[in-house]
Amino acid sequence: MKKTPLLFLVLLIGTGLNAFAQVDFDFSFSQLKGNGVIPFANSLYQDPGNASQLVSRLSPLVQGAGEFNSYEVVSRRYLTKKIERVIVVLYFERLPIYMRIDYYDTSKGRICLPASVSKEASDILPFELISASGR
Repeated sequence: MKKTPLLFLVLLIGTGLNAFAQVDFDFSFSQLKGNGVIPFANSLYQDPGNASQLVSRLSPLVQGAGEFNSYEVVSRRYLTKKIERVIVVLYFERLPIYMRIDYYDTSKGRICLPASVSKEASDILPFELISASGR
């Protein structure tokens, strides 16, 4: 009987944390759709250097890609107990752009490390994902 409330509490907290992380991601991508690459990068990074680095990497890729439509989280897993890797596909009108972001849990909070972006799936996606899809 006592295990049921504890299980409910664990599920509730886990769901709430996942939803919190998703809301932040949704906000960042809404910035890309509504305002462009610079506000998108600034919403992901507190550090202006990392934001500037993402802008310089992403801007040439989105030129000629058309309008940003949506994104999809392809993979989200912990590499270590302190580093989470998130792989996202950004769907533009004319082509997809692949993005890898690592999050690092520090003693002062979670930070977003510099992102990698590419038009080539093989540059970003893990080999297991590409080989599983038959490519």
